[in-house]
Amino acid sequence: MNKGDVLFQAGQPARSLYMIRTGAVRNSQVDDEGEERIFGFVLAGEFVGVSALYDGTYSGTLTALQTTAICAISVDALKQMSVSSPGLNRLLLRHLSRELRHNRQARLRLAAPRSRTRVARFIVQLMTQLAVRNLSATRIRLPMARWELANHLGLAIESVSRVFSGLRADGILEVRGREMVIHAPEQLYRIAQETLFKRAVDGDECPAGPALSDMLHPSDCEIPSARMVANG
Repeated sequence: MNKGDVLFQAGQPARSLYMIRTGAVRNSQVDDEGEERIFGFVLAGEFVGVSALYDGTYSGTLTALQTTAICAISVDALKQMSVSSPGLNRLLLRHLSRELRHNRQARLRLAAPRSRTRVARFIVQLMTQLAVRNLSATRIRLPMARWELANHLGLAIESVSRVFSGLRADGILEVRGREMVIHAPEQLYRIAQETLFKRAVDGDECPAGPALSDMLHPSDCEIPSARMVANG
């Protein structure tokens, strides 16, 4: 797929599931006012369209962010194989659960009142996804354009630019075009937790840990700086 190519449309009957081999895509849907709303971004190594197993239709529109190679897997073939393959069923359930978790993380990002916190949560999640693949989590080439990131986070492009400028002034990260270098991952991680901790302090709620575990999977919460520096 070339940049801008559409893999499938929301509401289209699902005939295949797909794995992103290289490149990246965005998952979006057009709202009642005709505006595109970006739910999230899918990187290499991840499956897309798994939720279509529920009702047989794709829930979002997948568009290539750059030159992208995909592997198509027939839904009918999967159904036939799953009858005799418990391992395949477990794999599909795991990826469906991951998709649900990513959707929850996206909602938590939008729940943050401060644009700085929204951006920090997104970057931390992106760092986690890359670290899990043993890729650099401190030197990142963003696959999405600035407007796509702003759309996903429910912010104006100017707001995203101001946050990047502020984080650069604080010595936390630098962004040049689509190249991002993280200088202080621990500080960025603390910013991503700001609203959660404030809510626990201001009210009589439980500590922020459970809420944070919704934003990041327990196994994702450990992002040792030494590992990220080594990968960088």
